[in-house]
Amino acid sequence: MIHAMNMKTVHLRLILALLISFCFSYKSYAARPTIRLLQDTAFLEPYDSLIPPALAQNDVGDSIPVRRIGFVDTAHLGTYIIKIYALDTLKRSSDTLKLVVVVHDLIPPILTLTGPTDITLQKGQPFLEHGYIVSDNYDSMPYVFIGGSFVNTSATGIFLKSYQAMDNSGNRSKILTRKITVIDTTSGIEEFYITPVQLHTYPNPALDITYLEAGNEQPQKMELALYDILGRKQNTIAEGIYSKTVFPVNVSGLANGNYFILGKIGTTNICAKVVVTR
Repeated sequence: MIHAMNMKTVHLRLILALLISFCFSYKSYAARPTIRLLQDTAFLEPYDSLIPPALAQNDVGDSIPVRRIGFVDTAHLGTYIIKIYALDTLKRSSDTLKLVVVVHDLIPPILTLTGPTDITLQKGQPFLEHGYIVSDNYDSMPYVFIGGSFVNTSATGIFLKSYQAMDNSGNRSKILTRKITVIDTTSGIEEFYITPVQLHTYPNPALDITYLEAGNEQPQKMELALYDILGRKQNTIAEGIYSKTVFPVNVSGLANGNYFILGKIGTTNICAKVVVTR
């Protein structure tokens, strides 16, 4: 009888121990940290630092650091897969999640023209390319496209050259332009163009009309006219005796481009550049 009671007691104690062990095991499992991804794929530019887009918390809701397994080489473009998880202070681990990391280049090159962007050449004078400077966040030598007009300095006119850089990822810089104006000083305007007194108009660039202030308090003979880049007279501005005057210059009927107000005030050669743009 006593032996049976002892055995029953032993059985009860064993069952109780198993229940206690199960409860502790369940509590330990239920208290594991939690982790969740904020996005399934992380995108990085070259040489950026990876901050895993995930949140992890312990059993009381405090944030805990996210750990990772795997290596992302941000110096090389490509797709990487890493594993992320979290450990609490009791070394209990969260679930392990997979994160896709894409290292890509979406930043365009930076292109800068060296030298002037508005060049005036005499007819027959050779055009020398002034070059450019290009840099990129990843590629060491982006390609530069040079297009636009062929600069034919044997003829007068305005020529535009375009420049654009592209890296190996296909990112393109802004298009830059260089304007080359070829003039012929034998067309009858060289005495005004080479050693004139420079005057200014306003507004400039002009849409429809611009104004030229010329002369002084003493009346003088003035001969002023507007010419295009080829030296062709477009209209007369002043012809007679004037004191200091503000002359309106109508450019409403002219094409976009560069024009020159040329002439004389007394014995002084006068030149003013007018840009028409709409």
